[in-house]
Amino acid sequence: FGPETRSAMAEDRCGFPDLTQSVDFTVLGPWKDRNIRYTFGAQSSQLPAETCKAAIRRALKTWADAGVGLTFTEVAAA
Repeated sequence: FGPETRSAMAEDRCGFPDLTQSVDFTVLGPWKDRNIRYTFGAQSSQLPAETCKAAIRRALKTWADAGVGLTFTEVAAA
């Protein structure tokens, strides 16, 4: 990343603080496992759970359909 990108990444983007103060990280290369497994945990009471789940499923479908070689599999909560 160049200095302009690092500067933009360090700017505030929303009302929630970042989990880390540093934008330095190591790129380890492409993921070896391209099938991402996910589950849903506790849901907020502000929106219906199915509304939230449907939005996330649509977003993951967008990535899967983008042709980047990722698949997403929903698994049961443990």
